[in-house]
Amino acid sequence: MPMGRGALPGAGGSTTSRLGRGLFVAAVVLLIALGVWWIVLLDRALNTEHQLLRQSLVDAAAVHAARLRASRTLPPPGPFADDARFVVHHGAPAPDDVGAPIEPPLRLLATRATTADLEAHYARKRLMLAGEGVLLCSLLLAVVAMLYRLFRAERRFHEEMEGFLSRVTHEMKTPLAGIKAVLQTIESGRMPPERLVELAGRALRSVEREEALVQNLLLAQRLRSGAALAAEAVDLAGLLRAQVETRADIPAAPVRFELTIAQGCRSACGDLAAIRSILDNLLDNATKYGGGTVTIAARCEGDRVVVEIADDGIGFAPGRAESLFLPFVREAGGAGTRRGTGLGLWIARGLARGMGGDLHAESAGEGQGATFRLALPLAPEGAIA
Repeated sequence: MPMGRGALPGAGGSTTSRLGRGLFVAAVVLLIALGVWWIVLLDRALNTEHQLLRQSLVDAAAVHAARLRASRTLPPPGPFADDARFVVHHGAPAPDDVGAPIEPPLRLLATRATTADLEAHYARKRLMLAGEGVLLCSLLLAVVAMLYRLFRAERRFHEEMEGFLSRVTHEMKTPLAGIKAVLQTIESGRMPPERLVELAGRALRSVEREEALVQNLLLAQRLRSGAALAAEAVDLAGLLRAQVETRADIPAAPVRFELTIAQGCRSACGDLAAIRSILDNLLDNATKYGGGTVTIAARCEGDRVVVEIADDGIGFAPGRAESLFLPFVREAGGAGTRRGTGLGLWIARGLARGMGGDLHAESAGEGQGATFRLALPLAPEGAIA
C-alpha cells in the first residue's frame, strides 16, 4: 500500500465542525464574562471594605466625642487615653483627617499611624487583587488556548477521517473493480484460453493489493492497542529478494530495482509479519514516488542491520522529513494512480521501533529523490540455517 508525504485537503463545512466552533466561541465568551465578573466583584468588595473601615473609625470617634461632651470632661491635646487609635487635636483638621468634633476647637482624630495602617491594608489588598487578576487572566488565556487547540484538533481529526475514509474506499474499490471485470470476462465465455493465465494474474495481484490494505489497517490497530511484536530470527535477505522478484514479475513495471546485500547481513531479529509489512510499504512508496530506479542496500552496522531504500523520484524538502511519518499524511503527486491511505510510513516506523529498531527519511530536496533508512537488531550469527 502506498504511503504519503504531504497534507490532506480540508473537508470543512461539516455540521460537527460548525457545532464545535459554536461551542468554542460560547466557552470563550463565558470564560471572559466570568473573569470580568470576578474582577469587578472583588474590586467592589475591596472598596466597600475600605469605606467600612474608615466609617468605623468615624463612628468610634463620634461615640468617644459624644461621651466626652456628656461628661463635660475635656481632655488636653495629645494622645487619647481611652483609645490609642485617636489623638485630641486642637485647631482645624486637615482635609483627609478621620474623626469627630468634641467641642470647638477640640477634635478627636485618628492617629497618622492608624490611617497609614488603614491605607497600607487597602494598598496590599489592591496589590493582591491585581496579582490574582493577572493570574486569573493567565489561566483564562491558557484555558482558551487549550480549548482552541482541542477545537483545532477535533476539526483536523474529522477532516483527516473524512479524507482517510475516502482514500480507503478508493483503495478497496479499485482492486475489486479489477477482479469483477476479470470474472465478468471469464463468465461471458469470450475469453481466449491463451489470455486466461494473464487475466488470472491480474486478478491475483488485485487480491494481493486488497490483502495488503487490510493488513495495514490491522497493523495500524495493533500499533494503537500497544500489542507486543515477536522477537525471532528473520531471513531479511530472503524477504528482500522475494519483494524485488515479486515486483520484477509485474508486466510493464515502471520502476527497476537494484538489490545489494552485504556479506553476513542475512538475518534480523524481529517479527516476520511486521518486517514484511515494513518492506512492502517502503517499496510501494518508492514505486509510487520514485523515478526509474530504486536502489536497495543492506549492510551491518554494529549490532544492527541497516536497509537503505533510495529512489530518484520527487523527493521532499529536508525540513519535512519527520512529518512524513505522521498518520494520514500524504504527498500530492507521484506516479501511477494509487493514492494510498497515508498510514504506510506511520505503520512502518511504529513497527520498526516496536522491534527495537527505527526508520528515518532524508532527501536533498524536491526532485532529488529520497532515501529511507531502516535499522533493525541483528540476529545472532547462525540463527538462520
